[in-house]
Amino acid sequence: MQVKWSVFTEYGKGVGTLTCVVVLIVFSLYHSASVFSNYWLTFWTEDPLLLDVDQRNTTAYYDKNMYYLTIYGVLGAIQGLYDCCSVLSNNVGRQS
Repeated sequence: MQVKWSVFTEYGKGVGTLTCVVVLIVFSLYHSASVFSNYWLTFWTEDPLLLDVDQRNTTAYYDKNMYYLTIYGVLGAIQGLYDCCSVLSNNVGRQS
């Protein structure tokens, strides 16, 4: 089943051009952060220091692990922020 372009254009007219642009930007940023967080997990799990079993109880291991965890947490927070912005922009568009 395909949706005709006329449906999208009518929706755009209904909520306004600015709202549509904001929603598309926030949607793109959210998914970019999601893709990057998945890439970050791969990068994290393939780190040679963290794969070395002999390094597990060292400060270097802990510091490196906390570095990856902090970046991953920040990416999650950014995704949450973009998600909230998406909900707000959708609600503002409905009230216009």
